[in-house]
Amino acid sequence: MHNLGTVELLQARPQQASGYFRQALPRYRQAGDQTGEARTLNNLGTVDGLQRRYQQAAEHHQQALDLFDKIGDRSGEAEALNGLGRAHSGLARAYSASGNPGQARRHWLEALARYTECGAPEADQVRAELATPDGQGYLTP
Repeated sequence: MHNLGTVELLQARPQQASGYFRQALPRYRQAGDQTGEARTLNNLGTVDGLQRRYQQAAEHHQQALDLFDKIGDRSGEAEALNGLGRAHSGLARAYSASGNPGQARRHWLEALARYTECGAPEADQVRAELATPDGQGYLTP
């Protein structure tokens, strides 16, 4: 199921991918396969982000990060941190567009922390967002 979800994700069909990942997740949990569970959660976060469900994306990436940390998978941790950065960037843009600069800034700072932690180059873009004249960030739609 996970592999089918990955294929659908690569084919830009996030809704179909989500269905496969959601079928895979309980199976990994039942089997006690924490690596499979973490990778599936991370992929669900990616799917959620593509569908602009940023809060759910952040939750899935955080769960994946916690599992990757628990099992000592540093590569997985970096992937989850990068996903968290994207999710918080999406939340920041949404809050900024809806006129809530305080929440936008909070999520920009969270995105910056996650990107910095994994050494992602997106940290520079977030710094630029935070350096906007009002300090709330919103350079790109």
